[in-house]
Amino acid sequence: PSLQATRARITALEQAAVQARALPDPTASASTGQMAEMIHQAGFQVLGVDQSEAMIGYARVNAPGSKFIHGDARTVELENKYHAALSLYDSLNHLLNLDDLQKVFQNVHRCLLPDGRFLFDLNMDQGYEARWSGSFHILEDDHAVLVRSTFDPDSRLGATDITIFEQEEDQWQRADITITQRAYPAEEIVKALYEAGYQAIQILDAVADLGLDGQTGRSFFLARK
Repeated sequence: PSLQATRARITALEQAAVQARALPDPTASASTGQMAEMIHQAGFQVLGVDQSEAMIGYARVNAPGSKFIHGDARTVELENKYHAALSLYDSLNHLLNLDDLQKVFQNVHRCLLPDGRFLFDLNMDQGYEARWSGSFHILEDDHAVLVRSTFDPDSRLGATDITIFEQEEDQWQRADITITQRAYPAEEIVKALYEAGYQAIQILDAVADLGLDGQTGRSFFLARK
């Protein structure tokens, strides 16, 4: 993400913490730690949770001032409760059914202190239609990457097919990866948040409300426990 996008997202979290009138101690999806480090540098104490041990390894290198644990957002049990929780980069779109998404909402709710905030973003239908189409490639002397994205509006499923060719000594190795996401209607998300116990739910448009260029069809949801 651009520096502009990152700063805008941190600003949104800062606003959530200010609204909570509490010290900012967010728990966040770990990813590779760059966002955690920027949040930490902004004065937050960060706990990152990720299912991938490899991602946690990268995160610990990139964000040495933060703590990271292995866990599933649907079920992870934390020792402490937190003033804010953060999930970005359409991480929750990877959950392909509403029941799993509801489990995340409920578990995050349990991990928050009273009046805590949960901020997350989702790709919406418009975003998939705008960005999940077409293909591109990367071609280097020792590797090549082919990427093709599609979106089916009937099933609301987006798929990115990635084929990687990598040269190892005198042979080329091929790997194929498919990344699948689901688009959810905003009304389903809001209903699930209310059912999980949240209140004062806000929907922020990435472009209109946060000024994030090139992010048509991305929405940020801010909910209060």
